[in-house]
Amino acid sequence: MVSVYYTHRVGDNPELVEFKCENISCQRAYEIIDDYPWAAEIKFFEQYGEGGSFYFVLGDMTGLHAAFQFIPVDEGNGLLDVDILLKKGFLGIFGRKSKSIHFDLLAIDEAKLKIRDMFQYSLSALYNKY
Repeated sequence: MVSVYYTHRVGDNPELVEFKCENISCQRAYEIIDDYPWAAEIKFFEQYGEGGSFYFVLGDMTGLHAAFQFIPVDEGNGLLDVDILLKKGFLGIFGRKSKSIHFDLLAIDEAKLKIRDMFQYSLSALYNKY
């Protein structure tokens, strides 16, 4: 089950609005990214110093999960961070299996390919891939 949490402004309102969609398909994830108001958000970011983002989660954030955060930095490009928790470990430290990966500037299509992995691979396969 993949959920997405994303923020952007609506109309001319300078406040970020949070949106949430649960149990989405890969196609729906692509639609959310494509429908994002890229140009307006970049303009607001330059004006206010904060912008929206996407946060895709496979699994449960309180348990085992993979989280892909895509942050728009200009129209058509963004930064992608991937966090995977495969095993919590004893006391959250011993035996823990987790990874954090940062990708430099990616085009939207490149980010979509990475996000698509959440729909095609299991949590352990994602851990091994990244």
